[in-house]
Amino acid sequence: MSKYISDRKYLLEFIESNLLESGYQLVDRIRVDQMRSFGFPIYARNIGVGKNIYNLERKGHLFLYHPQKWKNGLVIEVRWQAVNGTVDEKFPFIVMNIKRSGLETVIVMGGEKLKPQVFEWVQNQIGYRLVEVFDPIEFQNWALGGNL
Repeated sequence: MSKYISDRKYLLEFIESNLLESGYQLVDRIRVDQMRSFGFPIYARNIGVGKNIYNLERKGHLFLYHPQKWKNGLVIEVRWQAVNGTVDEKFPFIVMNIKRSGLETVIVMGGEKLKPQVFEWVQNQIGYRLVEVFDPIEFQNWALGGNL
């Protein structure tokens, strides 16, 4: 999959193409509470989805609303690790923020330098607001299975 998805930007585009194929429409300049008034599937990029553990604004990469499947919304966090570094040390912070929030969230993770142990640890955190953790192929299979 990495030969097709080479960085976070392309992973975001990949996820958005799955949303569009699933019938979602992109909306701009909207708040989470406004999205619930739509009667059809919509999504937005980088909108505030609550407070983080420091009581600062938490932004979600993608937030989607579906009147039948995701009535309260779903946050999609996108994480890509292409170089060695400390990105893997941020995952406990991300998970804590998700579990603190009132919104269900999935994480899509990828990258050549993503350590298998990190991916496994994040997957083991599934529960209470953290719905799923995927690599890009798993996310696409989930989307094609009608879960979006």
